[in-house]
Amino acid sequence: MSPVIRISDEIFQRLQKHATPLVDTPATVIEKILDYCENGEIIESRKITKSTEINSNKDDFIKLDPDSPQDLTHTKILNGMFGNKKILNWNSLIQVAHIYAMEKTEDFFRLSEISISNISKGQRRDKGFHFIPEIGISIQGENANDTWKRALHLAKKLNLEIEILFEWRVKAKAANPGKKGYLYWKP
Repeated sequence: MSPVIRISDEIFQRLQKHATPLVDTPATVIEKILDYCENGEIIESRKITKSTEINSNKDDFIKLDPDSPQDLTHTKILNGMFGNKKILNWNSLIQVAHIYAMEKTEDFFRLSEISISNISKGQRRDKGFHFIPEIGISIQGENANDTWKRALHLAKKLNLEIEILFEWRVKAKAANPGKKGYLYWKP
């Protein structure tokens, strides 16, 4: 279980100033701040790497089969796109995928028929659920492996391109510590 951190309203308001509306959560804003402190770079300033650029430098990336990728545990998204929306992290990937799906299906029942994520109508904050106010649903948080499978499933159902450039953290249990990977699917 993740630790609960209590912050003042003033600090929360300061965090909101650095958030990408409809994408970031307090945790993702804190992650951006940590990235900046540790690497001296801001995530939003990164440019999406096009698949042609990745293919021309394929020695730098491990290109994974989107339908059966290696273990994505201990990975961090560097760049990504779902449809035409930028992805900043695994959490935003599944949220953006569901926002697209809700736009297409137009109601919760139809969304629940095509989504393989654990979703609930309305706001839930228990058992790892995160509320997406734009579409009025809550999605249960998942690990990177399950998030990729579920986002890919929605990309296929919606006929949308999905592209993720990520890196494995330098941890003993990571599949390829310190290396970069690439996942891509298009209709």
